[in-house]
Amino acid sequence: AKPHTAKITKEKFDELEEVEVLPRPA
Repeated sequence: AKPHTAKITKEKFDELEEVEVLPRPA
């Protein structure tokens, strides 16, 4: 994996973590 791709993946993962905290409809 390229460092650039890894950086984007981590940013996307951080975004997903933030979304995980929000309440989601069942």
